[in-house]
Amino acid sequence: MLSSKENGAGRKTQFDWCVCGALEGIIDAKGQTTTFVTDIQGRVTHKIYEDTTTVEYVYEPSTSRLKEVRQRRTGMFTAVAKYEYFIDDLLKKITYTDGGGTSLQQTRGDGTKIDAPVEWTYDTVYRRVATMIDGTGTTTYGYHAVNGTTAPLGDGWLANVDGPLANDTISYSY
Repeated sequence: MLSSKENGAGRKTQFDWCVCGALEGIIDAKGQTTTFVTDIQGRVTHKIYEDTTTVEYVYEPSTSRLKEVRQRRTGMFTAVAKYEYFIDDLLKKITYTDGGGTSLQQTRGDGTKIDAPVEWTYDTVYRRVATMIDGTGTTTYGYHAVNGTTAPLGDGWLANVDGPLANDTISYSY
């Protein structure tokens, strides 16, 4: 079953849906096709681009959580993103390696890191992201207090995001 969306510039993207409800393919405005292959559980196992470049999705056998995303970048090189989880299923860490398990992390001249691991911590009560650590540094997430029935708008919602750079705090009000 095909459906399509047209953007403001008149470019059309078509979506090919299985009768089961799963997305099987996308045809973009340039006519390039991306195909999705799913397993018996309906999980995407492969994404195949027009040029036959393939992204493979590997799942943990006992939990069905995403374990790895593997993408061949050249004939000899495969990039792998590996996912780790806390015991409560929250995402803990993503590491980037080559197909042999060697880290892809590189350090730039300014000290920031490319393809560095990304790690998260969470609020123990509300399961919200508290911090995210990547190759640039630590980003912290602050939330409006949860005050109960007399709470103002935004009760418990994101209040601010403070990244590792100077003067990069974003504040939210509701």
